[in-house]
Amino acid sequence: MGKPAVVHSASAPLTERAILALRPGQKKTDGAGKPKAGRLIVRAKERKNGGKPMTIREFFFRYWDADGTERALLIGVHGEKSLEDARRDARELRDLVARGIDPRQNRELVAIAQREADKKSLEDAATEALKGTLQDLLDAYADHLKGQGKVSAADVRSTLLKHVIKPFPELAARKARDITADDISDILARMIAKGIERRTNIVRSLLRAAFAFGARQDNDPERKAEALRNGATAATKRFGITGNPVADVARIGRFDKAGDRTLTDAELRAYWKSLDGLNDAIRDSLRTALLLGGQRMSQLLRVTWDDYDAQDRTLRMIDAKGRGGAREHVLPVTDSVAEILDERLKPKDDKDKGKPKERGPFIFSTTNGRRPVDLSTLSNAVSTIGRAASPDNPEAAYTAADIRRTVETRLAALGVPKEHRALVLSHGLTADVQARHYERHDDIPTKAAVLALWQSHIDDVVEGKATGRVIRGRFRATTTPA
Repeated sequence: MGKPAVVHSASAPLTERAILALRPGQKKTDGAGKPKAGRLIVRAKERKNGGKPMTIREFFFRYWDADGTERALLIGVHGEKSLEDARRDARELRDLVARGIDPRQNRELVAIAQREADKKSLEDAATEALKGTLQDLLDAYADHLKGQGKVSAADVRSTLLKHVIKPFPELAARKARDITADDISDILARMIAKGIERRTNIVRSLLRAAFAFGARQDNDPERKAEALRNGATAATKRFGITGNPVADVARIGRFDKAGDRTLTDAELRAYWKSLDGLNDAIRDSLRTALLLGGQRMSQLLRVTWDDYDAQDRTLRMIDAKGRGGAREHVLPVTDSVAEILDERLKPKDDKDKGKPKERGPFIFSTTNGRRPVDLSTLSNAVSTIGRAASPDNPEAAYTAADIRRTVETRLAALGVPKEHRALVLSHGLTADVQARHYERHDDIPTKAAVLALWQSHIDDVVEGKATGRVIRGRFRATTTPA
């Protein structure tokens, strides 16, 4: 049986019916266009589909190149491409021929250009994927502080987690370079609405420092190497930060004003008793901070059981404030503080296993020592008590900073010299004093005398024995025996 006859038609326009009537081996030319620069043709052929023969019909553009050679360029398959679309493609190819452009060569050039565009698109997507989010930036900044040996690194990480990442998950997932001043303002506004004051400016400062760090990190090989050494995945991140969005958000000036609020005997007694209603770790840390002379809570929260010498009755803290790097700050432990620490040292039973839980290193912790109490948790606890003490007079509320100021004010009134107060409160220390401070036992007797006097005063206040007046000249420093 011979091949079907080839059907030629140079004048009749193609129709759907005519296309579907074609059998394998037949073809038909579309008479709807002028033939001079090329014609649309459709050709039928047989194809196997799961072993069964089927007929497909393909659109071609037939034309003659510059050498007069007849060429046929596949346009598409009928069914996947409509007749109207095939005619549109044929018109575009016909225009190329009319301008002296070979459609085959043009298609190859277009394919090359498309491959280059696709390659660039993939490269751009890969580069974009490496551009860090706000959370990547904040994590990288905390990793940087840790790599620099900053004892504040853990506090910075937990503060940013609590006030930025957790309450604003959508912002945390956004590219750091796309964060705006309005976004920063929203973060701070939430804190202000919750009654958080001084720490609002602290978070602003941390965010500004983080963005400045990110802008420098992109092309700084030393910072990338540092991140890699510390196991940070952010080493591969490029943030693309061109400006600091925090720069356009002003600090809240009233939160930075030096305070002069001090607590009265009645307020100090009420504060002490209010701590009874708190979680034991929060209660113990706030009472210890007060009994040890108003210590900075950020330093106290970092202490571990290795820092407590139960035999010598000393507690070591690390003071990272000021110049010259971190320095040891060692305090003698009074009887009341020792009772708190000894109680915290007692093992806690695991309800599920009926045996003592494995304790982590941190003394003041709600997670059995695995992590320290969050600093903002303590600050908020004091502020909550301070507001509740004067519900009808917001101006009379007090904060954690006012507790520390109260201690130093009362120590001064008790006749403790400024230099001895500085030893206990660890402030105003110069590099020379720092060198002495590592010979820690030289100052222990003096500190012990200050804290013994302070303990006696607190006992009087709590028991209601204080008169409200403090007589100067009571303090006598204890000297080391010759």
